[in-house]
Amino acid sequence: MVLPKISVIIPIYNAEKFLSRCLNSIIGQTWSNLEIILINDGSTDLSLSICREFEMMDDRIIVVSKENGGVSSSRNVGIERATGEYISFVDSDDYLDPNTYELCMGAVNDNNPDIIKFGFFNESSTRVLEFPMEIEGGVEHCNYSTVLYPKLCSYSGFNVVWNGVFRREIILGLYFDATIVSAEDFLFDVMAIVQSRNIYFISNPLYHYVQHDGQTIKKSSPADTIQKIVNIDYAYSFAEKVLSNDSYNDFFNSSIKWVNSIMLARLSIMASRNSYKDYANIIDNLLMKQGRYISNCIKPRYRSYHIYLYFRLKQVIKNFLKR
Repeated sequence: MVLPKISVIIPIYNAEKFLSRCLNSIIGQTWSNLEIILINDGSTDLSLSICREFEMMDDRIIVVSKENGGVSSSRNVGIERATGEYISFVDSDDYLDPNTYELCMGAVNDNNPDIIKFGFFNESSTRVLEFPMEIEGGVEHCNYSTVLYPKLCSYSGFNVVWNGVFRREIILGLYFDATIVSAEDFLFDVMAIVQSRNIYFISNPLYHYVQHDGQTIKKSSPADTIQKIVNIDYAYSFAEKVLSNDSYNDFFNSSIKWVNSIMLARLSIMASRNSYKDYANIIDNLLMKQGRYISNCIKPRYRSYHIYLYFRLKQVIKNFLKR
């Protein structure tokens, strides 16, 4: 029996301090059928030399060197080069438990999912936090509305791509938007999930997301907030094209509360920032889309709260445009 191959895509930029640990965690996986694609994104340190050393050690490693273009463009190059049945994304300063891919492929043998998602560790030099997946086992597309969509926007495990393995077939034609610098993982994850037929969840934390000394959890800037709103708008449009009417209504119904709560909290603060007036029309357009769906998508018992959020946001935007 031929074992499914996983293409592991690792964007690399000036990661000499942490790269060896990352690569050792990949080549030491108990699942051996890997294609390890290292995308050197114009590094100016010793990262490329380290990549070449590992390439000499392991014939599963492919090194691609390119001009600096950011993590999204590097991932896109990796997707184009990948030949495995499944694709995994790993950041160059992070690492994996040694049995990560074996557990994922065990789920493939038993359930044949399009996506496998697993938990992760958030660690620094002073502490390690565990974030297990809140779901365990397989979820079919017909159950997304009750099991998956309510968590899609609000839970951090669905806002990143490095804690999962994707069937290459379902992400062909999908790319990371290299023009944006925040929430690009969220957008790609949403597009992949709405196209998938079934997803398998492994509760165990397997991926080690590392925060280095001096690095703090990034607070959302006004620009980040606006970018996420733009991404959400795009995600709605994409989902509307891909999903059936009932499935789209479920997706919309499950995400709107989170979307509007976040926008109301952050845009109320941002409303005095004149430099963001250009984005007001984008936000207003998102609200117009919501207005079309509130009457026929939102369950009656939740409708009054959504209507409150909707009109509250409309007032914020109105004040925003007056300035």
